[in-house]
Amino acid sequence: MDMNKKVQVRNRSNRVVIYHVDDMHVRREFAPGETKMIPAEELIALSQKAGGAYIIRNSLFIQDALTVNEMPMKVEPEYYLDEKGVIDLLKNGSVDALLDCLDYAPGGVIELVKKYAVDLPLTDTRKIKAIKDKTGFKVDLALKHKEELAAEAAEAAG
Repeated sequence: MDMNKKVQVRNRSNRVVIYHVDDMHVRREFAPGETKMIPAEELIALSQKAGGAYIIRNSLFIQDALTVNEMPMKVEPEYYLDEKGVIDLLKNGSVDALLDCLDYAPGGVIELVKKYAVDLPLTDTRKIKAIKDKTGFKVDLALKHKEELAAEAAEAAG
């Protein structure tokens, strides 16, 4: 591995992610959705410490598959789903593909599924039911709440 190689890393969760790699005297903080260029060597070291693999698998998205492959952790294919992939899955994917995603994707991807189910909005009732059954998230109620907020804002604007 190139010791100077830097890779793009994005926090795909909806919360702040902080990690330390004490051996390298590194402390990193990612805001939700923030992207940074991080030395691959640092990420590999993080993956080897307690909790580091969990953070990488569930909250951070490393854009470089070669770096991920050098880590002593297994990731499912769903790890590589980004925003565009989630949107495509919700718009064009089968219900079975969504169910696989909900079963095997890391937490950050599940958060993206919930977010885009509301933002798009998702209208396929089978997919809405799958999200509710697998995560407990009620897309239909979130959409109703979003509509109520929009109506209130329109009314307040006059």
